[in-house]
Amino acid sequence: MHTLVSYPGDAIFIKTKKGHDEIAQRQFGLNIRQRRVLIIADGTKNISAIREVIPKDELEEIISFLAEQGFIAPGENHARKAPATRAEKIVVLESIKNERSVAARHVSFPHSQKRSESSHADEPALLPDAEKIRQVKDFMTTTATTYLGLLGADVIHRIERAKGAAQLMIVVGHWHMALQESKQGNRFAAPYLEQVTAALTGKGEQLEARQA
Repeated sequence: MHTLVSYPGDAIFIKTKKGHDEIAQRQFGLNIRQRRVLIIADGTKNISAIREVIPKDELEEIISFLAEQGFIAPGENHARKAPATRAEKIVVLESIKNERSVAARHVSFPHSQKRSESSHADEPALLPDAEKIRQVKDFMTTTATTYLGLLGADVIHRIERAKGAAQLMIVVGHWHMALQESKQGNRFAAPYLEQVTAALTGKGEQLEARQA
């Protein structure tokens, strides 16, 4: 049982070595939402920004756990307090929706169906265009090969296995995380994420890999 700590909205956290190791190796058994918060805790977003994609009560629980277990640590107060980007919100929403979908296969919630439908009303519609999805897959595979090398094999396997835009959007989180943690690809991770999410939601056409 860990201690629940309430942090101010302007508090900023960064990954520790243990946090970076968990991102790379997945050895401590974090659940999906814990991993999402760990990914977002990059020293540029304060608690208020992260609340845009994770509910306040749940976020306090996760932040307290990650800090107590040594995955994250308080960052500098003067760090840039960037809001969560639209692309990051989409990836987190799709991950949470996928988690709910898996749970729904085992448990029925008839009384909450209407509420659930309403809660998803503002979520972005994903593109059903098979050709565009293939283009996105090719782009993700190319960038993974370029910046991750042999370490990108698992990511590429996930990309190719994805069936449809919804499954591919879940993989986008893993791909983006891997680019963030790579030496050469981290500076391109954010713009690539914007391009891919825009393409999968029909908001963008061009997918352009940049020079390393």
